[in-house]
Amino acid sequence: MHDIDISEYSLLSNILGDKLKVNSIHNYAVSKVSHPFKVVATHKNVIEAIEYKKIIGVQFHPELMNNADELFNWLIT
Repeated sequence: MHDIDISEYSLLSNILGDKLKVNSIHNYAVSKVSHPFKVVATHKNVIEAIEYKKIIGVQFHPELMNNADELFNWLIT
């Protein structure tokens, strides 16, 4: 588990706040993001989340976390 920094004013920040402890159980990462997506969360310069409008992509596993209920609630509403 490690902390990620979430960009202020991002959709992910509105859902989860500006810091989150996440899990990483893989050894790969997104290296660059193409327009129109933007990077909205990082850990030590590693991209952890991207978004565009109401699309969110995460590089961690919220289904294995105890603190991701807000994200799942947002996804199903």
